[in-house]
Amino acid sequence: SDAPYYELLIELLESIRATALYKDIPIMILDAGLTDVDKTFIQKIFGPVNIKDPGWDIDISGSNYLHNKKNLNGYKAMTARPFIPKHFPGYRYYLWLDTDTWIQDERGLDELINLACTQGIGICEDLHTIESFYHAKQRRVAPKYQTPEILSRHAIINGAFCIDMQSGLFEIWRKYFLEMYD
Repeated sequence: SDAPYYELLIELLESIRATALYKDIPIMILDAGLTDVDKTFIQKIFGPVNIKDPGWDIDISGSNYLHNKKNLNGYKAMTARPFIPKHFPGYRYYLWLDTDTWIQDERGLDELINLACTQGIGICEDLHTIESFYHAKQRRVAPKYQTPEILSRHAIINGAFCIDMQSGLFEIWRKYFLEMYD
C-alpha cells in the first residue's frame, strides 16, 4: 500500500479483523509509500502488523514506468509480488489481497486457500469492474490455470491469490520476471 490507498488499507484490515476464522492471522504489508503516521496508526490499531518496504527486487531503470514518477509506488508493490517469500519468509501459504480488497464473506478466502492447498494456487480473476472482493463466486476463483500461462505475464492481474510455497510457483514467477527485465 501507499499513502493514496491508505484509507482502503484500513478498511481491508478492518474487514479481515471482523472475520471469525482469519481475524488473528499474521498481517504483512508491503510499504510502497506509506507515511510514518500511517504506519504508527496501523501498528496501534491492528498491531502487531509486519510492515516492510520491499525496495526494488528488479532493475526497472530501462522500464517505461520511469517516465511517470507517480506510478513508481504502485509499480514497486506490483513487482514485489513474486518476491513476497523473500520479504516475509517462513510461511507455507501466502495469501495476497490488494489494498482495495474488502472481505465481505470469509468463505471467499476459504476457497482461495483450499485451492492453494489442493492445486498450488487459488486466484481471483480481476474483472476490472469490481474493485472489492465480495465472495469468490462473484469474482471467479480460477482453480485450474496453466502455470506457464499465468506466470509468464509480468503481473497477475487480480485482487487476491493464495500460493503454496511447495508448489514452486513463486520460483517460476520470479524466473519470468527476471527474464523480462534482463
